[in-house]
Amino acid sequence: MKIKRVEVSNVKCYSEAQFDFENGINFISGINGAGKTSIIESIGFALFDYKIGKNGFNTYFIKRGEKKASVRVVFEDKDSQEYIVDRKISFASNNSWVIKDCETEEEIVSGEIDVLNWLKDHLGFYRDDNISQIYENIISVPQGMFTSAFLDTAQNRKNKFDPIFNLEVYRTVFKNTASLESGLKSKKIYKEAELGKLDVRIEMLSKDKDEHTQLEKELDSVRKIKQEKDDEFKKVNEKYKEKSKIKNEITNLEENIKIDNVKQENVNRHIETLSKNLEMSSNAKKLLDENKQGYDIYKQEEEKQKVLKNKKKEYDKLIEKKNSLNTNIDKSKTVINLKDGNKEKIKNANEIIKNEIKELDKLIQEDEKKLNENLLKLEQEKRDVEELKEKELKAEQERMLIIKSDGVIQSYNDNINRLEKLVQREKELLSLKAELENQIKEKANIEKGKNDVEENLSKLIAKLENLNESKKISKTGICPYLKSECINVKGKTVEEYDSEIENVKTEIQQIKQRKLDIAEKERKIVKAEAEMQNMSDKIKEINDAKNEIEKIKIEIAKNKEKNEKSQKVIYDILESNKIEKDLKNIDELKKLSQERQKEFNKNDKEYNVMKTKLENVKKDRDKKNTEIEKNNEEISKTELEIKNETEEINKRREEISEIDKQLKEYGGLEVEIEQ
Repeated sequence: MKIKRVEVSNVKCYSEAQFDFENGINFISGINGAGKTSIIESIGFALFDYKIGKNGFNTYFIKRGEKKASVRVVFEDKDSQEYIVDRKISFASNNSWVIKDCETEEEIVSGEIDVLNWLKDHLGFYRDDNISQIYENIISVPQGMFTSAFLDTAQNRKNKFDPIFNLEVYRTVFKNTASLESGLKSKKIYKEAELGKLDVRIEMLSKDKDEHTQLEKELDSVRKIKQEKDDEFKKVNEKYKEKSKIKNEITNLEENIKIDNVKQENVNRHIETLSKNLEMSSNAKKLLDENKQGYDIYKQEEEKQKVLKNKKKEYDKLIEKKNSLNTNIDKSKTVINLKDGNKEKIKNANEIIKNEIKELDKLIQEDEKKLNENLLKLEQEKRDVEELKEKELKAEQERMLIIKSDGVIQSYNDNINRLEKLVQREKELLSLKAELENQIKEKANIEKGKNDVEENLSKLIAKLENLNESKKISKTGICPYLKSECINVKGKTVEEYDSEIENVKTEIQQIKQRKLDIAEKERKIVKAEAEMQNMSDKIKEINDAKNEIEKIKIEIAKNKEKNEKSQKVIYDILESNKIEKDLKNIDELKKLSQERQKEFNKNDKEYNVMKTKLENVKKDRDKKNTEIEKNNEEISKTELEIKNETEEINKRREEISEIDKQLKEYGGLEVEIEQ
């Protein structure tokens, strides 16, 4: 964690202030009362919830005459991410504590509990840590208090430092992991059994690997042949492309020659046609001149003919529409015939598939019967193997319990030896305790002497100051008490004052030395009290050790009894499998279990092969059923299409009837046009 910047408002002696910090060590200097401690306390308040004298903290922290104060700290967390912690405090309980994003200043977390938990996570503490206490005793110890916690009694040190270093968690971890060893060993035994299964599988896979290696060699040989053929093909293909290119050029030339010949023939025919047209035009002009009167009559008839031709077009459209409708009717009939035929084919195919399904059902019934018989045998084998494995696991667990108990018994014996050595120091400790008690009894006398020394020292220092002042005043002849002229003050009073001052200074030095002696005695008494507390703890520890020895002896007896029971369980398991009763023969039980497991794995593999074949047959049957369903859907679809085509035919026939009615109106039109 790094502190980047601290901003304070109405905090103690500060109205508004900002302090920027650099990487590395930063020094804060100033005279007493300048506000050095206020900066440190502001950091503690914002980041660690540290409050001096919590009951009167508002009055202490908020600047005199103001009603509210705030602290903003820009900092880097344990992941080097920058954030802002913003905390406000007031006499009106209008307080807030939030974490903000450093760039956008958007609020991330607010509320005392949530902010505390967030800070613990991001500053690298545990959730149970009292970060205020950690700040006070480790991070920023108040002036003059750095060693006070270490000079305290053992119990007070324990109460203060155990929560800071979270020592209780180690005791909890030890208790929670006491049973972990046996659990892990049981898990190890189970994993070894699983490893046996995997060994069998590896053995089977190694055969497949050899076959795969052989196939790889054959494949490499085929690849070489293929590569040679590919090279030959590339050469032949390049020659083929060259010849194809030449052939295409020849073909293009031949096509161009043919096109030019056709164009020439077309030009010759066009010239011949134009010559004939010119001759016909000349003859026609002569005829027009000769038949002008008849031409006028022809024009009149031509107008009549146009009217009739328009009617003829309408008539032809009706005929064309009728023919189109008849054609569509014929097409629809053809479609209906085709769909009827297709429908019959699908029905015949369905019958064939149904017969195939019947055959598959018979085969499935026979295979299922065999499979069920094999499954019953396999389940019995599995139960036998599992029972044997359970016995093997039980035997191994009991053996591990015996080993563990032996270790525990050895540990207990070591503890007894250690505790007995501790008990042997009891007399020595009691003697030392009596000596310390005598030293501590002097504490009251020392306290009284200390108070007397302090009082006398204060009086002498005041007297010395008065003498110095009187000495200055005596030089002017002014009475040091009445502050007015006095002949008694004049003359040799300065020497008298010097003499008195020297005497007082001597007395002060003597009292200071006495004070140092008392302080030394005090330190010895404090040390004696600390040793006395330590001595009491040790004597209590010895008494506890005596009780502990008795308890351990009981536990040793219990563990020996457990060992006898575990040994009996193992012998019963070995005897039930006709194995000599000896703890070493548990390995024989393992070998028997592995052999049974291999036999079961072989039978299980055969069963799975048979089961896979049966499942494939069922899948085939299901596919055929699905095919029948699709065919039935196709039949339904075809019948619907036939129905639609039939409806279309009926509609078209109705249209033809309407057209026939309209054609009657054009009766005799062709004769009239011909005339």
